[in-house]
Amino acid sequence: MKLPNLLVGILMVVLALLAGCGHGEKSPSEVVKALYEAANAGKYSAVEHYFCADARRYIKVAYPRGLKPLCDAQTKYGTLTQVDIVQVEIKGDEAYVTARLRFKDRTTLGEKTKLIKEKGEWKVALGR
Repeated sequence: MKLPNLLVGILMVVLALLAGCGHGEKSPSEVVKALYEAANAGKYSAVEHYFCADARRYIKVAYPRGLKPLCDAQTKYGTLTQVDIVQVEIKGDEAYVTARLRFKDRTTLGEKTKLIKEKGEWKVALGR
């Protein structure tokens, strides 16, 4: 009797692990949501990770003291409450994600973000 219970337990663990294992690639909308959530939480190194290499180089020049000013501006000083994805357009290795940002003061802001595929991952790019 103990052997079937052990096998069922092992099977459950294996299935749980397989369910959690994807190829790890985030969709363009997932990248945009994760970017804003990280910016809102003040996780600046995570924010930097979501940008493509060209954008990271530009940001280092434009914001030599770090990403805090950019993140504060985009999240109204960490008061972002929700990111709603309105539209996603994917054309090959380029995507545009339109999101509606909601803030604690009940205001909203529409943002269109350009992403490109870089080394197999969607990254935020500069420009529109």
